[in-house]
Amino acid sequence: MPFATNFPGVYQPNAGSSQIGDQMSFMDVGTLLTKPNGEVWLRNGQWVSPTAYPAAIQAKVPYLQATGQASAALPGNLVNNIFDIATDGLGNFVIAYGNGTNIMVSTNYGLTWSLVAHNAGGNITSVCWDAKDSLFVCAGNTTVLFLTSTATSAGVASAWTARTGSAITAGTADTARVRASSSEVVMVCGGATTGGGSRSTNGTTWSATNLSIALSTTNNANGLTSLGSGIWISILGTTTGNRSTDGGSTWSSVTLPLYAANSVFCNGILLISDSGGILYSSTTGATGSFSLIGKPLGSYQPFSSNYGSSIYFSGSVFIASVFNNLSGAGAIGFYAASPDGQNWTVKTALGRGWADGNGTTSAVMIVDANGNYVMAPSNQSLITPTVIYGNLNAVTGIGFNHSSSSSSTAGTVPPTIQYARIK
Repeated sequence: MPFATNFPGVYQPNAGSSQIGDQMSFMDVGTLLTKPNGEVWLRNGQWVSPTAYPAAIQAKVPYLQATGQASAALPGNLVNNIFDIATDGLGNFVIAYGNGTNIMVSTNYGLTWSLVAHNAGGNITSVCWDAKDSLFVCAGNTTVLFLTSTATSAGVASAWTARTGSAITAGTADTARVRASSSEVVMVCGGATTGGGSRSTNGTTWSATNLSIALSTTNNANGLTSLGSGIWISILGTTTGNRSTDGGSTWSSVTLPLYAANSVFCNGILLISDSGGILYSSTTGATGSFSLIGKPLGSYQPFSSNYGSSIYFSGSVFIASVFNNLSGAGAIGFYAASPDGQNWTVKTALGRGWADGNGTTSAVMIVDANGNYVMAPSNQSLITPTVIYGNLNAVTGIGFNHSSSSSSTAGTVPPTIQYARIK
């Protein structure tokens, strides 16, 4: 994208009465406002090159520092509420998008994508990286059978190897989820209890298991998370779910403190959220073990959909694509990061070809241990078919993402605009 330019400055934290990152309301004077004392202020919704304004980097003001850029065009369209993303941490990213023939694969950290045959025999709605067995594992299901195939990192861009899934009794098609722990890989699907779960200790051969409570018949409501030591929790968008303490072999019901939409586990803590961004934590996932964290992002609506992958742990940081109600030009790429699940910082990813505005375009985001990430919306059938890729620590733009709802008409005072100091 074109950047506004100016002469670079040196950050002096004690100079003047303002600091880098301070905001003020002012009449609209264009992209940049330069004061007589040399301060430079940037209009909301505009982005400038980080190399032109090193002071905004040195000052370490997170909300001013955007990351990411648009990928090359995707070779296919994502399907509303039926997709999932996985990475091996080696630059390979896989998108399962509800297609009966292909998955989308990137071998260069999300820059370019290609269609690859998954050979699973039907629509694939979920994918994970099984580190124990060094395999990507994909999952789908008909009403009576789990569909699955695998690929190694080296073979991820070639046709995947079909595997035989286990039987299901009266399941709901296209609702499968798959996740891996350090000991096993587990699949679940909606609509069924008998055969509604499946497990593998090698990522390739599968055994049917029975759920205690049938999961949702809506794909994006089914979350699946390993807590380690054989403990798993499977949520379905209500205040009940399934919990296993033996690696997914058997399941019992669990009562949750909210209508859980997403779940993630790290460092001994399970986080669950509802569609409005309220968070609870637990160390065991058992009934009665949850403690209220609250709604860290206030009026934002984080983690609003996309079955569990909406909150992801990289190994050092929680990450989530943040849903918001903006639908205009300013509504690009919000995401939030947290070191502990309680304190979240909202940042912006540049290059987003879609606005939030409604539930069908909220995004899912995955990040590896080195901060490399891919963000994609849940539906690209009617918008520019791209994803955002980048690194959480690589600043690609300076600015701040804010839309004013004010407008001016003849005979009225022009609206005020927000400016932030960047030099």
